[in-house]
Amino acid sequence: MSSQAAPIDPRALARRIALPRVDAGAAATVSLGAILAAVALEGTGGLQLGPLTTVEIGLEVLAGVAGVAALLAAPTRRLYGGVALALFGLLLLFTAASVIWAVDPDDAWVEANRTLAWFAAFALGVALARVTPNRWEALLGGVILAAVIVCGYAVLTKVFPGTLNPDEIYARLREPFGYWNSVGILAAMAVPACLWLGARRSGHAARNALAYPALGLVVVACLLAYSRGAVLAMAIGCAVWFVLVPLRLRGLAVLATGGLAGVLVGLWAFGQDGLSQDLIETAAAYAKKRGATILEAYPVSPDSPSYRFMGFVPAFQRLGFKAAGTAGSRRHVMRLAL
Repeated sequence: MSSQAAPIDPRALARRIALPRVDAGAAATVSLGAILAAVALEGTGGLQLGPLTTVEIGLEVLAGVAGVAALLAAPTRRLYGGVALALFGLLLLFTAASVIWAVDPDDAWVEANRTLAWFAAFALGVALARVTPNRWEALLGGVILAAVIVCGYAVLTKVFPGTLNPDEIYARLREPFGYWNSVGILAAMAVPACLWLGARRSGHAARNALAYPALGLVVVACLLAYSRGAVLAMAIGCAVWFVLVPLRLRGLAVLATGGLAGVLVGLWAFGQDGLSQDLIETAAAYAKKRGATILEAYPVSPDSPSYRFMGFVPAFQRLGFKAAGTAGSRRHVMRLAL
């Protein structure tokens, strides 16, 4: 008894290896990812008033346009998230009113504008959910894309420091936020999304395969941020994903390839002096070479709740910096005679 092999259909084979089409879902993913990445790159951590104002205006305009579109597209649809939006509005009003009794009204006003931008971002999400309620995959894809762009830039500042970040004196990844915990948390947020992309049974295989290099990149960024909180958040995110999502073997394959590759690159980077040792001494030598006589820094105590991106007092004390006063309530003025 014999059998003949089924003939190969060239058209079916071509469809399997063809690149994915650019459909509405892909366009939404790219748009969301571009917006999130632009906010991160332009906002630079939200501590510089100029870039922060640009981001705030952009978010408020987008929220207004999306709100009008939501009302026109679905005027009778139930407003999910309306109660949370109203409560957020009350918080915004309270923050704005705090200018009246604040010790520093200027700072209170800046904070009120920042809260308005957060309110606009939340309202934008509510509006998009009203207009396109079934585009949750685009949101996850946008988070992955934004994380890849931002984390990729952060890693490149260490690969090409002279071009992208010539004034950096710390080993940790800090850009574009200026704060390593922000880089690490963004990378940790993208890890469960990468597991979803690589493990899902739907979607084009070429798109799903992008989860492997994306996961490796965000793991590298999370490790090189030297943020214990971000590493813990990444571990918790993975644990929750494996507990709640039944695609455990498929997710494990993604984690064991892309994630392991990222860990190996991170371990290699830990052994490189330029990526594991702070460069304060190098900065001092550079300043002295340029004719400076005093190097001034503004670090904070290790338990400070803010301005931690400025560095910590003990690290500067070990290098001979002397206390010279304070700048505000948390930052210490420390000077080194060159």
